[in-house]
Amino acid sequence: MSIYTIDSEAEIAAVAAGTEWDVYDATSSARVKKTNSQDFWSGSVAVNAAALQAATLTAAKMVGAGLVIVLNTGTTPGTIPVDTAANLIAALPAASQKVGTQWLLLLRNNSGSANTATLATDASSTVTMVGTMTVAQNASRLFLVAITAVGASPTATITSLGLMTGA
Repeated sequence: MSIYTIDSEAEIAAVAAGTEWDVYDATSSARVKKTNSQDFWSGSVAVNAAALQAATLTAAKMVGAGLVIVLNTGTTPGTIPVDTAANLIAALPAASQKVGTQWLLLLRNNSGSANTATLATDASSTVTMVGTMTVAQNASRLFLVAITAVGASPTATITSLGLMTGA
């Protein structure tokens, strides 16, 4: 599988629109053209826009593809708790409701002013946060979401994989 780097907000929007966009293919060390119908984590990309104003980031917006992109359109995002591990698991297809299921979550903070978005654990503390959870204005952070336990006491882990800056 090739790994692609999305370089700009325009490319994120192009994924959602299904138009052609340039990416850097790390396998061949070259820029290539892709469309939403071509292989990108097995064609599995979902984009959700939300005005995250210190409200829970629901499982419906966090689950649904190998790469889920959440575009914050809220002016003052603040602290954004994630949904519970039980709800994350329930939102997955039945075959994926198991320990070891994982996907990428990209949070883009398009705040209209210099406000930081911070992902936080759910109220029940069933989701463990690992690493830096803040996303500055006009920046994106990539996370790995992993299901770590199912059944009576479900848990998940969200691990920060890095920050991407730029308008």
